Amino acid sequence: MRTLGRAAAALGVALAALAGHAFGQTRPLPNEATIAKCKQALATNPKDAGSYVDWGIALSKLGRDGEAIEKYERALAIDPNSTAAYLNWGLALSNLKQPKKAIEKYKQALAVDPKNAAAYVNWGWDLAGFQQHEEAIAKYEQAIAIDPKSADVYVYWSVALLNLERNEQAIEKCRQAVAVDPKDTRPYHYWGVALSKLGRHEEEFQKYEQALAIDPNDAAAYVNWGWTLASLGREEEANGKYCKAAKVDRNYAGLCPDMTPGRQPSHP
Repeated sequence: MRTLGRAAAALGVALAALAGHAFGQTRPLPNEATIAKCKQALATNPKDAGSYVDWGIALSKLGRDGEAIEKYERALAIDPNSTAAYLNWGLALSNLKQPKKAIEKYKQALAVDPKNAAAYVNWGWDLAGFQQHEEAIAKYEQAIAIDPKSADVYVYWSVALLNLERNEQAIEKCRQAVAVDPKDTRPYHYWGVALSKLGRHEEEFQKYEQALAIDPNDAAAYVNWGWTLASLGREEEANGKYCKAAKVDRNYAGLCPDMTPGRQPSHP
């Protein structure tokens, strides 16, 4: 089984597509600019809870989750019913490897808003980190009942099913995710992983091709493709895929022999 990244909750390097799975509330501003705007807004209105939340989100994006939590506390002191503060506080705790405390924050968000699908999704993700995949699926079911048009939920659900070796069911969830958002590359990653586990490699490769047709710079698709080729003894082809991944994302340079002379990539 290919596992990588946060709490071994997902399979393959495709987990990169799920990194920073924030289902809080964000605004499309650079992080430092967001902080400056929040400070300006709070200078005018010190009771602006939303600005504290946005400030916290920006801090989390900068890797400063401890400081972010202080901002969410400030927001909740002003507005005890801020679901965004609870959700993003939970995400910060999860980033700090405190998933049990994170789950408590999602529960608090749901106490305020029982129809908050994001809280169920994040709760499920942290349960998956404990390898509690059945319990995670139960949370995804609750989320999708609230928001049936969420590709994110179907993608996370597929990962849980893959961890349970329920590969055909995982493919169905990937298919549902694609139906909701055909431009999302993540379902194709996990669809490919499921097909690989089923030994259907030519179909698997087609899924990586579909992901790359959407995003030619999708390094995760190249790396997963390379892993399977290597497992089949097709080393030269595998190295070609690794090097393509490394060209678009230097984090994978170690897999490409052309970029590490004298070394051969190690395969899972």
